[in-house]
Order: sequence, then C-alpha cells, then structure tokens
Amino acid sequence: MILDLYAGPGGWDLGARSLGLDVVGLEIERHAVATRYAAGLATWQQPVDEVTDRQIERLAGEVEGLIASPPCQDFSAAGKGAGIDGDRGELMWQVPRYVEALRPRWIACEQVPPALPWFDLFAHQMRSSGYSTWTGILNAADYGVPQTRRRAFLVASLDRPALPPEPTHAETPGPMGMFDDGILWSWEPMGEAIGRTFAGDQAWANSRPSTTIVGSFSPQMVAAPGYRRPGDPPRQDTPGSVEITAADAALLQGFPADYPWSGPKTAVWRQIGNAVCPPVAEAVLRALQT
Repeated sequence: MILDLYAGPGGWDLGARSLGLDVVGLEIERHAVATRYAAGLATWQQPVDEVTDRQIERLAGEVEGLIASPPCQDFSAAGKGAGIDGDRGELMWQVPRYVEALRPRWIACEQVPPALPWFDLFAHQMRSSGYSTWTGILNAADYGVPQTRRRAFLVASLDRPALPPEPTHAETPGPMGMFDDGILWSWEPMGEAIGRTFAGDQAWANSRPSTTIVGSFSPQMVAAPGYRRPGDPPRQDTPGSVEITAADAALLQGFPADYPWSGPKTAVWRQIGNAVCPPVAEAVLRALQT
C-alpha cells in the first residue's frame, strides 16, 4: 500500500497511476474528497492528526511508500507566516510520526520553499534510522509543467540512494548531461498550454510558462514574470497579468483537461492551487522506484 497524507484532489495519485502504483489518500476537505471519488481514487476520509497511534500501528508492514504534502498556508508568502507553530503548520509533525510508526520503504514529501529547513530536519532524523535522503527545491517547469512553480521536496529510501528526478525540460534546452545523448525539451509556454495567443504586455505568455498558480484570488490572475521578490506575497494587479479560468489553471498545474473537479468555484480554485503537479509527482516517484 502507498499512503498519501493530505492527499488533496489527487496530484500525487495521478503521478503514481502513470507508474502503475496504487495510492490510498488520507483527506478530510469535503470538496477534495468529492473530486477524488469522481476521479476513482481510493480515499480514507479522516484527519491525518486524528488517526490514532493504534490505527497507524495496524498498518505497519503494509505501507510500502508514504507521501505527504502538509498544508502550506502557515509557510507560504500569502499566509500569516506562523510557520510550524501555526495551526496548520504544526501538521508538519505528522510526517515523522507516521514515518516512525510505519517505517515505509520510501517517502516523498512536498511543501512551499520556506518549509525546506523542516524537511532538512526530518531528513537528518531519517538518516539516523537508516534512510538515504535528499532535500531541495524543484521547479515544475523542468518536468514539463507550463508553470514555474518552485516547491520544496524531501525524498527518502531504505534500499536505494534517494536522488532528485532528472529534469526533462529546461529554459534553455540542450544535452541532458556530459555522457547522455538525450536532449532536454524547452519549457512549455503558458499560451500554448491553454490554447491562447497574447499581445501587448501579456505577450510574455506566448514564450514562457506561467508564474505560480495560487488558489486564493477571485478573479484568478497570473502575474507577469519578475513582478515580486522572493518572499513577497502574490499580487494580481501588476502590468501584464493574465486572467484565467479554472480550466486554464488546471492545465497549467498539469492536470488533464477532463479532470472531474467538484465543489463551488472557490473550492475548485483552492484544490487546483494547493495540488501537487502530477508530472512532478510522477518524476519524483519514478526516481524512487528505479
């Protein structure tokens, strides 16, 4: 069994499915649960932190892989900056709790970049328990997603070196490596991904991926590149911003066009903006399997 804590609408699941892996997602938000059911994804509807130690112990020996993308609001630039001391931030501690109880063969975690120091701490603890680990920042555009979404990752393995996935795309395409004949693809432009052509101060979208999709704006706007310094909150009023639909946002996040999103508009936006990009999930999980 592969157990996904804070499973959301299924970004990790889709990446796992493409590799022939089956996931059981632990999720409580009702609209995300409805999306998962509509997509045919196995779902355990219970808060991660309310699963008892005894319930977790019953799964010991059955969980091969553990996935976790704890809520990001207390770490993100758009949030209150409470970090791991916030009501949602403290849910990060569930990761080592489940790892210690289940001791899965491999682990994959994702969060916003400011959470990376906590992943580093967890990785240190895991190494003392025999895991090989890697932590760092991955850019979704490097894995075929038409969005320059940067996220922190932690991967760990008991039986092979834990390594980041090799990029498949690059801002400037070229050879994959000194001794590799493969060629990296160019980043996918935003306009190409959603089937639109832009002009004027929005023309940037014809030649490069979108900036990070978030789930909190109404109407949803994608800001032009270079609109803020790292750590500044997202804005939707900068020159060159592009208004998009939820269907556009899902494509820019790497979901299929026919994905069965459930719930009102605000809930759908939230699910899309908080989801792990399926192509990135696939790349991370593939690196843990091969």
